[in-house]
Amino acid sequence: MTFADCQKIITEKGHAISALFFRPEGDPKALVLIVPAMGTNQKYYAPFATWQAYLLPELS
Repeated sequence: MTFADCQKIITEKGHAISALFFRPEGDPKALVLIVPAMGTNQKYYAPFATWQAYLLPELS
């Protein structure tokens, strides 16, 4: 089972950036960074990120 964790990151200049982290069960074996297109809601990529979090532990 994969779950998403929403975190707010504050930059050095005080700007807030929202980030979604999709984590697999157990220890992650790799990292995938998905950089969304401008104007695209990051939730659009949730199905792909969930699939990656499910797939990556099986690759090792």
